[in-house]
Amino acid sequence: MKRVFVARDLAEARIVRDLLEGSDIAAEIRDKSPFVIHSLNENRPNPGIWTRDEDAQKALTILEEYLRIGLEHGYRQGGQSHSGDG
Repeated sequence: MKRVFVARDLAEARIVRDLLEGSDIAAEIRDKSPFVIHSLNENRPNPGIWTRDEDAQKALTILEEYLRIGLEHGYRQGGQSHSGDG
């Protein structure tokens, strides 16, 4: 598993997960550890979005577009794509 995105909050994490799953990429919301699925605590900051290793590059491409469009429209400056694995 690879972490491909760090969200501002759980709400953004859910949006990003749904975006990836809509592109046929299995995605999970997790803490920093790839082994602990993120709890549903709304106040927990910076949940990560994790994908299978083989889907990571496709996910990063989709997420870069998500970030670009958001910044162009002034919507966000929170989450970030993450090309590292931890």
